[in-house]
Amino acid sequence: MTPIAHSYRYSLFRNEVTYELHDAELVMRREGEEPTAIPYNSIRSVRLKFYGMGSYVCELRADSHHIVLANRHFVSYGEFEDRCETYVPFLESLHQRLVVHSPGVRFRAGSN
Repeated sequence: MTPIAHSYRYSLFRNEVTYELHDAELVMRREGEEPTAIPYNSIRSVRLKFYGMGSYVCELRADSHHIVLANRHFVSYGEFEDRCETYVPFLESLHQRLVVHSPGVRFRAGSN
């Protein structure tokens, strides 16, 4: 089964990152690096933010990681691509998995 995935590039100075949802873990893949697996049961909090102008961010805090997921993909100076088509289903599935695998997780919502 193909994992649910979302990818984006945060800025000019960062490579594109792909995030995949697997049975028991979130996997981050960056070009030129080994994949990083983060077990769902290590994720302690989820915070959803709205920055305005169609920009949404989800911050995950895990035992040893701080992950930032965004819906906007950096294309070039002043040009961003909205990737809500993969972002929204990715977050919905992530939330469902966290409820099962990390029952103590805290969900927070709010703007910046």
